[in-house]
Amino acid sequence: MRSLQYRLSLGLLISLCVAFVALWLLVSSASRYLAEQYIVTRLMHDSESLLAIIQYDAITNTIKLDTNRVNPVYTRPFSGHYYKVISEGALLRSRSLWDHDLIIKSQSTGDQQHRYITGPQQQPLIMFVSTFDKGENSYTIAVAEDLSPVNADLKQLQRYFVISAFLLLLLLIGIQVFILHIGLKPLNKTRTELSALMQGKISQLDNNVPKEITPLVKEINHLLAVLNKRLLRSRNALGDLAHALKKPLTALKQLNRDESLTSHPELQQN
Repeated sequence: MRSLQYRLSLGLLISLCVAFVALWLLVSSASRYLAEQYIVTRLMHDSESLLAIIQYDAITNTIKLDTNRVNPVYTRPFSGHYYKVISEGALLRSRSLWDHDLIIKSQSTGDQQHRYITGPQQQPLIMFVSTFDKGENSYTIAVAEDLSPVNADLKQLQRYFVISAFLLLLLLIGIQVFILHIGLKPLNKTRTELSALMQGKISQLDNNVPKEITPLVKEINHLLAVLNKRLLRSRNALGDLAHALKKPLTALKQLNRDESLTSHPELQQN
């Protein structure tokens, strides 16, 4: 049967592994959620900034933006930052989209939503879509950002977390082995006393032990006391028997030396 220390160590090791896996899942999901919420908030601010610089031409039914106030990141092809504006059939897209398009579902004024799509060059995008009223027109603005840098940072964070967690796990395992070694010392003491008991050096085990093994020690001491009482009764009984047989044996010896039996050698032999 495997040792108690092995069982405790294995149980604690499994518990620590489960705890670290749960913590890893929690940290991964929480960090991703916070990062994406930060991006959504930034996209929301960008959509409001775009709304502020939108100019609508009723004659040509077109919309345009004040290019001096547009973030340059929206002018570089496939920069990872894109927008699309729709109003009354008019359409405006960022130059960064090149020949790609952002698919926008119709929604009512005041509605806001964000979803995940695949953008230019298979970029994973998070797109924030909102609908505003400005003047007499309604504008639906979609702003998207590439998640690739965030995903790379999250993977790096997860990698660091796994390495740190593994080193911490090794440290905790070492600490737990040390604690178990110290905590199980009373058992080693009891084992030594059992060896001394077998050799007759002591008559009972020390009761100064942890409460978990106190009942066992008490039962062993009780068993030893019962055995000692039985042994004492056996010795007394043997002593009484020896005393009872002493007089008949003495009489037989004297009778064997009696001169009247010399004429009957067959009786002396019996």
